[in-house]
Amino acid sequence: MNSPEDLDRLAADWIALWESELAGLGQDAELAEAWSASVALMAAFWRAQSAQMAAAAKWQAPHDPPARPPGPAPAQPAPDPGREPGDGGDDDAAALRTRLAELERRLAALEGGPGGGGADRRKPRTPRRKS
Repeated sequence: MNSPEDLDRLAADWIALWESELAGLGQDAELAEAWSASVALMAAFWRAQSAQMAAAAKWQAPHDPPARPPGPAPAQPAPDPGREPGDGGDDDAAALRTRLAELERRLAALEGGPGGGGADRRKPRTPRRKS
């Protein structure tokens, strides 16, 4: 089974087997009817979904703002380069210090105190003996 001819023959046998199986499935009237019913149900579902989506797109609640006519978006003012977050200013440093203090407080609460409660002093688990 190591020669290329053996592998070619095995591949041809598999192809012939699947072709005969598919041909048999194509002649099965019950299977064809089941597939037809399934496809009809899926088509009905997707028609209903698309109709519902089209109706939802046309509907507009009274509290919604009126639709904007198509065209370019209104121009936004340019941001002030000296005031952008992340530029390393004093506001960023203060926010970082506040966040770090909060994280340290939460970590201390999880560890059981300001020092973390020290090492784990529980006895190590001993393996169970098999009976």
